[in-house]
Amino acid sequence: MPHADHDHRMKPGDFTELQGKVRDSAKLVFQGGGTKNALAAIPEGFACLDLANWTGITDYEPDEYTITVRAGTPVATVADVLIENGQCLPFDPLLVEAGATIGGSVASGLNGPGRYRYGGVRDFLLGVKYLDWKGDLVSGGGRVVKNAAGFDLPKLMVGSLGMYGGLVELTFKVFPRPISTITVGASYPTYDQATAAMVQLTLSPLEIFKLDIEPGARTYTLWFQLGGAPEALEQQRVRLTEYLGGAETQDLTAMNEDIFWHTASEFLWTSPSTTLVKVPLTPKKAALLEDDLVESGHSRRYSCAGNVLWLSWDVELGSLDSLLSSHNLAGLVVWGSAKRAVLGAWEPGEFARRIKRALDPENKFYGAVKWSDSRI
Repeated sequence: MPHADHDHRMKPGDFTELQGKVRDSAKLVFQGGGTKNALAAIPEGFACLDLANWTGITDYEPDEYTITVRAGTPVATVADVLIENGQCLPFDPLLVEAGATIGGSVASGLNGPGRYRYGGVRDFLLGVKYLDWKGDLVSGGGRVVKNAAGFDLPKLMVGSLGMYGGLVELTFKVFPRPISTITVGASYPTYDQATAAMVQLTLSPLEIFKLDIEPGARTYTLWFQLGGAPEALEQQRVRLTEYLGGAETQDLTAMNEDIFWHTASEFLWTSPSTTLVKVPLTPKKAALLEDDLVESGHSRRYSCAGNVLWLSWDVELGSLDSLLSSHNLAGLVVWGSAKRAVLGAWEPGEFARRIKRALDPENKFYGAVKWSDSRI
């Protein structure tokens, strides 16, 4: 089990020092803001390379809609610069206020509710620079939107959990911020009814940015955000009733809308003392899993049109591991205490093993997931 007490923590101040630390370390884990502590745990015997000093925006072309950032840079810093030009990171990063870094957001592969409209971080990462097991700098992709030459290293790094190398610089495609948004909630007595309405919305011509289901004590609330020009939004709002099956709706004020989605992206609806688990799934599998979860009382939220479950688990993880396995689902522990970062039916597969052997033949990088991880 990972222990933070025994790590050798290093904070290099420049690239030469950073590169030297990678070359000199036999076993190494990179760490960013530490907001996802289950993924940032440091095993005994591993050195920790803390990127707190490796920050800064190295290139930003607002007219080209691209930005290049050092891996230790807080996402909040990037967001502040982009907002000055009416732009944003379209994959909707999580835990921004908590201190998430750009490198950690890519390595974890986590996205917020806005992924529904735009896609995930994998769709907007244009280029990467990382340090391999020898400490050599490797580049993949580029700083332009049209770049298809060579092996697609940027895609491999998304969700890699640091197991292939240490990210040092990343280039993203950015998008204009929506001119205006509104958020509406519609409540249903069952998950199946909320899902049926959600499907109708996904088939509609409405410009939907976010689409989540929030289970409550007696109801399931379908929350969706519409975006666009103010005059167009009003027209879309009028058309909503035909897709919602007569459900009672509520509109959030602009201030409450910001608070609501901020609460979702920062996971303020759950307790830091519980274990937060991400479960990729489909609405059909979610319906089956929900039958088992409804009596448990665990806080949860279905995001991205039912394709992601965020589950706050407050008892031992062995039961959740078995539950996910019985549904042929895998879970990623984002924060909390666990012997392994993955639960349920997780298997890296031979392709992932081959990539690991090719990019890290000495098995230097821990990356939160080991092929020989023991069960909980």
